[in-house]
Amino acid sequence: MADPSTFPEEHVGEPLVYRRISGFAIAGLITGGCYAVIVALACVSGLREGTPVLLPPWLQAIAVLGVGLAVAALVHISLSEGTVAGSKLAVWGLLLSVFFGLGYGSYYVATYFAIRQQANNFARRWFTRLEEGKINQAFLDAQDPASRQHVNHDDEDAVNARFPAGMARSMAAKTPLEAFRDNEVVRLLGQGGTASQITPLGVKDWEYARGGYRVQRTYQIETQEGVFEVEVTAMGSTSRTREYEGREWQIIMGGTRMQNAQLSDLAKEIGGLREQSNFFLEAWGSNLAAGQLEAVYLYTREPAERSRFFAEFRRRAIVAVVNAVGVAALNPLTMLGPLIRAGNPDTELADHAADFDRKNILQMEKLRAADVDTKEQVSSALKALFAPPRTGRPQLSNFKPSSVSVYRTWKINGDRIQLPHDCKFTIETSEGKRLFADTTIIVESDPGPITASRRPNWRISSVEVRHGEDRARMPPMAGQAAF
Repeated sequence: MADPSTFPEEHVGEPLVYRRISGFAIAGLITGGCYAVIVALACVSGLREGTPVLLPPWLQAIAVLGVGLAVAALVHISLSEGTVAGSKLAVWGLLLSVFFGLGYGSYYVATYFAIRQQANNFARRWFTRLEEGKINQAFLDAQDPASRQHVNHDDEDAVNARFPAGMARSMAAKTPLEAFRDNEVVRLLGQGGTASQITPLGVKDWEYARGGYRVQRTYQIETQEGVFEVEVTAMGSTSRTREYEGREWQIIMGGTRMQNAQLSDLAKEIGGLREQSNFFLEAWGSNLAAGQLEAVYLYTREPAERSRFFAEFRRRAIVAVVNAVGVAALNPLTMLGPLIRAGNPDTELADHAADFDRKNILQMEKLRAADVDTKEQVSSALKALFAPPRTGRPQLSNFKPSSVSVYRTWKINGDRIQLPHDCKFTIETSEGKRLFADTTIIVESDPGPITASRRPNWRISSVEVRHGEDRARMPPMAGQAAF
C-alpha cells in the first residue's frame, strides 16, 4: 500500500526559482520610450505649426544610448543561464530606439543635404552676379524675399526708393545699396571678376529659426589679390501670405564676412600705391580749394609733359604781359583789362586749357539727385570750380578722398595702374547754399613697374560725379533741428 504521505511523481513540479529583471532592459526600455515620446511630440508640434522637425543633434545620443542598453540587456540575459529575465523588455526598448532613431535620423540627413545644396546654389549664383558686376541684382538677393518682389534691378532709383536709408541721409551716412557696395566680400569679388576661383569648404552651422532655414557656409576665394576664406550666411523661407511661391533665399549680410586673408605680393604693392595716390589726390584737392587752377589742370596732364607745358605757359604769359604793357602805354584805359588779365597766369591757363567738361575729365552722365533743381545746382557748381575765376564763384570748402572705391575696381593697363578713389566735395555758393557731391576719381600712374617702391608720378584721368545734394533740401536727422 502506497505511502499516503507522498505524492505521485507526475504531480511533482519544478521548484519556483526567482529571476531578477535585467536593469539594462529596464533602462533600455525607458530610454527608447523617452526618445520616442520626444520625437512624437516634436512631430505633432511641427505639423500643427507648419515647421520642420529639427531636434538638437545631441538628442540622437538618446537613441544610441537606448540601443546600447537594449543590446547590453540581451547579452547579459543570454549569459545569465536563466537567472536574469527581461528579454522582452530589452527587445521593445531596442525596437523603439532603432525605429524612431533611424526614422528621424533619415529625415534629418535628407533635410540637411537638401537645404545645404539649395543654400550653396543660391550663394554661388550670388557670387556670379558679383563677379559680373551685377551689383543691384546681388543687392536684391540680400534683401527680404517679400520686399524685393517686382523691383526693377536696372533702375537704381527704384532700388533706392524701395530700400531707403534708416535715417535722413547725410554725406556721412550711406544708403543700404552704398553700404552693400562697401562690404569687403562684395568688393573682393567685384575686383576679382569672373577670373575668381571659388571653392566650397562646407557647412559651418545650420538651423531653423524665425520661420526659415539659416545656413552658414564657408568658401575659399582666390583672386589676384590673394586667397581668402569667406563665411556666407543664407536664409531660406517660405511666404505664409503668398507674396512668392516656394522657398526663397536671401544672403544675410550681417553674417557674411571675410575670416582669413593671405594677400598676394601684388595686393601688397597695390596697398602701398593706393596710399601714394591718395596723397597725390589730397594735394590736388587742396589746390582746387585754393583756386589754383594752374596746378589743378597740370595734375591732369601726363607727368612727362608737365614741365614742358608749364614752361611754355610761363613764356607765353611773359610775352603777353610785355605786349600788354607796350599797348597800354598808348591807350592805358582801354588796355587796362588785358594788362591785368595777361599778368594773371592762372586765369590765362584756365581760359586756355582747363575745360574739364570738354576734355571728358569732369563726367556728369551718372549724376543723380533728389530733384532736378538740386541736380542742376550741383552740376553748375562743379563746373564753376574748374572754370576761370569770376565774381561769385563757388568755393570748395571741403574735399575728402578715400583710399578705395566701391564703384570702380583698380586696373592694370599695360605698364600703368589706374586706382579709383571715392571722394566727397562740399561746395559753398555765393547764395549761401551748401552743396555736396559724391564722385569717383581715377588716378593713373606714369609708365613703369607696378610697385610702390618706384614711387610713380600720378595724374587725374577722370572725375565721375555720382550723387549730389543740397543741404537745405535734406530733412533733419533724428534729434537734430533743421537749419
